Amino acid sequence: MSTSNHHLLARLEIFLSQSKELLTLAQNDQWQEFETLMAQRQETLPSLSDNDFIIDIARANLAAEAKELISDIQNTDQQIVKLAEQSKQAIAEKLSHSIKATKAIVAYKS
Repeated sequence: MSTSNHHLLARLEIFLSQSKELLTLAQNDQWQEFETLMAQRQETLPSLSDNDFIIDIARANLAAEAKELISDIQNTDQQIVKLAEQSKQAIAEKLSHSIKATKAIVAYKS
């Protein structure tokens, strides 16, 4: 792959790298940092669907490589979604326990 061809895939490679970093942050329950990086990553998203970008990928015969990178991004994002759902459920359970404890305290004081 020539340097110019590698440059064409750089956007996708960076996006994948950010996705992997987001996954690591999610795995470590670092949701504050996660939100910051997610916002940064989302800013670059429109550039990935830019018509000129897609045409350049096709002209350079890099569609297969781009498709593989996109698949990796999607798989990583699916893992992130699963972790976020698990974290959300854990937070909901903690909140439920807290509400029950608060009700018990209030009932005790009454």
